[in-house]
Amino acid sequence: MSPTASPAGRSIVSAVHGYVRTSEGEPVSAAVVTLVTSDGRQLDRVESLADGSYLLSAPATGSYLLAASTEGRDARPQAVVIGEAPLVHDLVLEQMRSDPVKRG
Repeated sequence: MSPTASPAGRSIVSAVHGYVRTSEGEPVSAAVVTLVTSDGRQLDRVESLADGSYLLSAPATGSYLLAASTEGRDARPQAVVIGEAPLVHDLVLEQMRSDPVKRG
């Protein structure tokens, strides 16, 4: 696959796409999905659509971290390996639990 230019002038080698869902399987719209390098540099960021779908571009093949969040829900960053073909990777957002306040 040869690189193509994005509207921002970046070269796109491949992509990662999928769906953001709750642990109950419901789609999550407007979740912020981010692709970052292992050293924390953000490469692409989008909001999931009404059906929970997202699409992020990757400037090169390799290992990245993928994370998603929305108010009240969070997903641990996940390691993904993006090759020349687009990667399909679904994300599950768990309900955030608050720790009980310890009084002493």
